[in-house]
Amino acid sequence: LNFGVAGGDIRSTIRMDARQPQIATALKASVRGVQLGQLFPDAKLAEQAKGGISGQIDLAGRGNSIAAMLGSSSGDVGVAMGRGHVGNLVMELAGLDITESLKFLFTGDRQIPLRCAFADFGVRDGLMTSRALAVDTTDTIIIGEGTVSLRDEQMDLLLKPRPKDKSILVLRSPLRIGGTFKDPSFRPDFKALGLRGAVALALGTIAPPAALLATIETGPGKDANCGGQYAK
Repeated sequence: LNFGVAGGDIRSTIRMDARQPQIATALKASVRGVQLGQLFPDAKLAEQAKGGISGQIDLAGRGNSIAAMLGSSSGDVGVAMGRGHVGNLVMELAGLDITESLKFLFTGDRQIPLRCAFADFGVRDGLMTSRALAVDTTDTIIIGEGTVSLRDEQMDLLLKPRPKDKSILVLRSPLRIGGTFKDPSFRPDFKALGLRGAVALALGTIAPPAALLATIETGPGKDANCGGQYAK
């Protein structure tokens, strides 16, 4: 099953074995060059984001509906994005940087370059568990962790911003993403307010798995310096 979407394409091989009461399905899919901005139906939102998304999906499950197949599936899901940009105001609000948010709110939003982003999940019995999750911009690196339940269609993700710049008034805290696919919730983790973590502790390199790194489209002569030396 191959089709184009948002300026890119998804190519997949699907095997369905219906010889048993529960259909056994195996899916291997490759995502290439899907444009982030084109995924937004609103033109204004589309202008806020630009970049190509690629990745790999390898899942196997049982069930006589798509929901049942995904809810019982096991395997791997990984997506990555190369150089692009996102709206600064969006990033600053996510990080609860009040000074920066007000400044861009009154003077107009600007775009900040996105070095790259990636998400790598292991899937077991319909539960996606993060193995590596990060968004790296010139202003902030966001490290994430958590789970996504394909069975219950619920999320529990924690995003931890680590600002790279100095701000007069910084109230950045981890952002908790929860709720259901239909009705997600976004709220700061107030327990961490005022406890700003180290910006550049050289405890290791935040980098996507090699399989994902190969899918990042960085453009001619561009490095995929995803995460630099920023650690948790």
